[in-house]
Amino acid sequence: MSTPTPTEGTCERCKQPRPLFAYQPEHNCIEVAGLMSLTEAAEWIDQIRDTGDRWCEARLDNLGRQRQLCIRCHDKERDDEERYIKEHQL
Repeated sequence: MSTPTPTEGTCERCKQPRPLFAYQPEHNCIEVAGLMSLTEAAEWIDQIRDTGDRWCEARLDNLGRQRQLCIRCHDKERDDEERYIKEHQL
């Protein structure tokens, strides 16, 4: 099985021109929430924004678009997300 060739472009985190890889977050608070009323959904979205969950916030703002990161920033993003998950027990 071969690895897909990365695209060239500007990293969304460090802004450097490098080969880019799509970042797929590990957790997904939105999917975990499931079906709910509009009022509950609004409260859930507020909670996501208030806790600093930038990964689920990006899903809300970008409608599923994955961030394009260089390999160095991809690793840093993974570390940041793992730290966030541990701190918030997701």
